[in-house]
Amino acid sequence: MKITNEKRREMRGESLAKMGLVVRDKDMFKVSTPSLRGKQATYTVYRGGDGRVKCDCGEYEANKAANGFRCEHILAVKYSLIQKRHK
Repeated sequence: MKITNEKRREMRGESLAKMGLVVRDKDMFKVSTPSLRGKQATYTVYRGGDGRVKCDCGEYEANKAANGFRCEHILAVKYSLIQKRHK
């Protein structure tokens, strides 16, 4: 069974949330990536002036024109909020 890019992003987003790598910072969220070979990155997920949820990662910037595109960082925030509601 082939895993689609969308499903792969969903799985990565859920993993980031489960690892506790999503932190609320006032009206935005900071989403860190696991350290790979000493490289760790943190991305900001926020609501833009147009009301849409946005991310400052390269994947989001490259695909934001696609209607409804959500990168793994936006999905991580979604899953993190779901986890907090179920506690």
